[in-house]
Amino acid sequence: MQLQTVERNGEPDFVFKGELLAVAREAAAPSDPNHWELRLFKTANLGYVLASSFHITDGGNRSLHTATRFASIQGLKEFLALDMEGSHHPPAGTLPAKGALITELMNKAAQKDPLCGFFVCPSTGSVPLSPSPERAYS
Repeated sequence: MQLQTVERNGEPDFVFKGELLAVAREAAAPSDPNHWELRLFKTANLGYVLASSFHITDGGNRSLHTATRFASIQGLKEFLALDMEGSHHPPAGTLPAKGALITELMNKAAQKDPLCGFFVCPSTGSVPLSPSPERAYS
């Protein structure tokens, strides 16, 4: 694991030892320079850091950065499940559905960390808060 630095607006950078598990990026259109990026890290003490960045070029170049630390995978998944229902991020219509971005991030992360197994139930659309059995035990 190596030293990671995550930028945060209005707060000191968050510096920790860990591994980048996954990155997911979403924009309203492929050529749109405005985009939302999520990064997920696993820390050396087996916690997780979720970093979120909005890159906005309309009206001047600026970026908004935040990061949240979780002591467990369960805490991370509960936060993400609430985020898919609530609104911590741009309102509907400003970017494609954030649920797809969160699911993409967790599915990519599961390739390096099986505990990140995360999927949306096709029949109900609900997000199970336990690892996908296929990923967790393979």
